[in-house]
Order: sequence, then C-alpha cells, then structure tokens
Amino acid sequence: MALLNRLPLMVLLAGLGTLAMLVPAGYASALGQDELATIFAMSALLLLVLVVVTGFASAAAPSGIRRGRCF
Repeated sequence: MALLNRLPLMVLLAGLGTLAMLVPAGYASALGQDELATIFAMSALLLLVLVVVTGFASAAAPSGIRRGRCF
C-alpha cells in the first residue's frame, strides 16, 4: 500500500484503465469473438507492462526530482 501512495495519480489511473481493458476482452471471449478478445488482452498486457515500468521508475526517483527541483 505504501508503494501506491508514492505513485503519481496519472500512473494509477493508467493502470486502472489498463486493467479495465480486460473486461471487454472477457466479454468478447464469452461471445466467441476470440480475435477481438486477443486484441484487447494483448493491448492490456502491453500497456500494463509500460505502466508497471513507469510506476517503478517514478517511485524510485529521488523526492527532489519528483517535486520539480533538481537540487
């Protein structure tokens, strides 16, 4: 939970939006549209990897850089 408190709001919202892409993937899979489900699932997976990498990079940044100060 402490890691989530250190992440910027945009990273959290991007992660939530990425996880929300799994809902249409599951729905398309239930309807038998496997190609569409694969497109949504792979897009969600790719964006989730990018969000996780961005989250680790922003959480590990020194506090002065996150606030806009360099020194």
